Amino acid sequence: TAVYVGSSTASGDIVFPETVTRVKAYAFVRNKSITGLTFKGHIDAIEWGAFFQCPYITDLVFEKGVKEISGVDSEQGKIFAEKYDYEDGGDFNLNGAFFRSCSGSLWDEETFESLGFATLENLVLKGIEKIGDCAFQDCNIRNLKIDKTVRYIGEAAFTNSGNDYIFTSVSMLGADENDFYAIKDDCIVEKGSGPQYLGKNGDRLLVYAQNSSAVQFDVPEGVTYISPFAFAELKNLETVTLPEGITELYGGTFSAVLGSSLKSVLLPSTLVSLRSDTSVFGEVQLMGITGGVFTGCENLSEVEFRGTPSLEYIGANTFYVTALSEFEIPASVTYIGFSAFLNEYLVSLSVEDGNEVYVADEGVLYTKDMTTLVCYPSRKAATSYTVPEGVAAIEGYSCEVTAFLETLVIGSNVKKVGQSAFYNAHALKEITFKGNVEMLGQSAFFGAPNLNKVIFEGEIAPFLGGSHNGTYSVFASSYDSMTWEAILLCEFVVPQNAIASYYSEFYLYAPAYAEAIDLSEISDTAYTLKKDGETVAVFTDSLVKTEPTCEGSGYFQGWYLSDGSADGDWGERVEFPAYFEQDTIILYARFGEQRVQDGKAWGRDFELDANGEALDVTFKNGRAVYFRFTAPRSGSLNLLYDGLTSDEFYLQTDDVSGVEYVVLSDYDNPQSWCYETEEGKTYFVSIKIYLFDGINIDCAVSFEIV
Repeated sequence: TAVYVGSSTASGDIVFPETVTRVKAYAFVRNKSITGLTFKGHIDAIEWGAFFQCPYITDLVFEKGVKEISGVDSEQGKIFAEKYDYEDGGDFNLNGAFFRSCSGSLWDEETFESLGFATLENLVLKGIEKIGDCAFQDCNIRNLKIDKTVRYIGEAAFTNSGNDYIFTSVSMLGADENDFYAIKDDCIVEKGSGPQYLGKNGDRLLVYAQNSSAVQFDVPEGVTYISPFAFAELKNLETVTLPEGITELYGGTFSAVLGSSLKSVLLPSTLVSLRSDTSVFGEVQLMGITGGVFTGCENLSEVEFRGTPSLEYIGANTFYVTALSEFEIPASVTYIGFSAFLNEYLVSLSVEDGNEVYVADEGVLYTKDMTTLVCYPSRKAATSYTVPEGVAAIEGYSCEVTAFLETLVIGSNVKKVGQSAFYNAHALKEITFKGNVEMLGQSAFFGAPNLNKVIFEGEIAPFLGGSHNGTYSVFASSYDSMTWEAILLCEFVVPQNAIASYYSEFYLYAPAYAEAIDLSEISDTAYTLKKDGETVAVFTDSLVKTEPTCEGSGYFQGWYLSDGSADGDWGERVEFPAYFEQDTIILYARFGEQRVQDGKAWGRDFELDANGEALDVTFKNGRAVYFRFTAPRSGSLNLLYDGLTSDEFYLQTDDVSGVEYVVLSDYDNPQSWCYETEEGKTYFVSIKIYLFDGINIDCAVSFEIV
């Protein structure tokens, strides 16, 4: 007997002689030249990762059988990735023997036309006893036959969330079932390994052949667990019935990226959770979004229960991009994740009597106390809608893709509109905020091409989340794909006595937002600027957008409403932008021995202590704070942020010359950012902290040279 270790030059169709009984781990890893494998003798094992990501294998033949196709060994995968310096080492944690093989794109070499994907038309596993976790994950297998000798089939052994979805049939050689598995009706069921139901161990459905010709399927009685992605990317199946005893369905179970034929599903009354994660892989990601149980089932229009529902948990994106037009939230439901019902067909939501957490009002879903708007149906027919006065928050992703809503009035008690709340609200033309909304999340109203007017009636400007870039801008209609600059088309109408506040807040967010404020109704003011009793400037303007500069003896302290040069009473300092309703106004320049340090601009920047003493600073989400420091010696600078953890923020820093650095922080507290410095040189740096939640955060800032 012999063990095949591997060959980096192997290509074409490889024939292994009878003496070969085992292929070692990673023997042919990522070999793109192999097209076929034939094993003449009996194989004891194809070890984990042996043919990892060999995409063009289209023939796999075990003439005398194979005992084991090994599955995941994540620790060895990590060691292998580090040893050979693979940047995408995470893939090796799912190192089944044929993981992501047999699935590469095929092209006509002369015409460059696509010929589809590499496919194993027929895979026969004669004499097989063990098929490990992820052994054939993301492989294109059309017809699969597994010998009745099989004793173990691992999680995701045949799951395909890859390039093609042609898994047509699966059956058992010599029988329909053995003591461990039933393999019939194009699905694999593992006996006795599922959660208990009625005092008896249930069964686990591992996978269903997604391209099976059946249009209706009843999951066998006794099944109490369905593996993630078991029914993903269905091509013909339209109706599925699930038996009593199933309590959880995991993220991706019926999901689709390229489309699903599923139209109707009958759920068991025992079902408690529709999750957006899995028991094996954690949170499910589909095309960059969190994957729910039915995400992408574009034809699914009917969901019913076999009896009185026990459902408590509906995870994020559960029915995202389905065809549901109506849905009644069972009385038992206590949690609904973001975008759970987001699709282009939903007309109305209702809530069963007795639910203690949720309530529906005119088809719109709210928390029971009517303080939070949870979901506004995208195809609700109303062209105008007023958010009730008692509502304090509009959840993120709650009102996306509204087809008919043109006029929106947001009640005076609303304090927060979450991220992407009204994303792609195509019909929206006008928004009125009746009160002092505190925060508008990033992308809250992005993608509304017809939005032309936003009216703020509150006297305090809201905080705008995200940044004026790409799809992150709060009110932008679109963005320039070349420059990533967001395009703002609407105008803002704000209270006359709060114009300066709005202009300042919006300018800090993006100058384009400040310039979009309607100033047509405010009158001009004649300004006189004085220093030491003498007039230094006279001008007329409605709004003074930036602070006028002034030179004198000592440090400039700002402009004040009173001349305190004689008695020290300067009155109130004027903040810019500045607006006064008077016809005339006199401002007085003040100078002093100490430089003003409030971090709001260059010249007013905080000076960090050369000995490393920390300075307590309040950062406003996404707003720059300005600093300077003089390096006591040459070396690597560490800017330290005591009080922040890596899951709270990331940093953006700019030096005075405008060079931008972006740092994704993943260190333990305190946080640091490194920069090479020269002794005696003064450095100017602005720092923005983007919080994942909230508006303000306090931390102690210092620096050290190492």
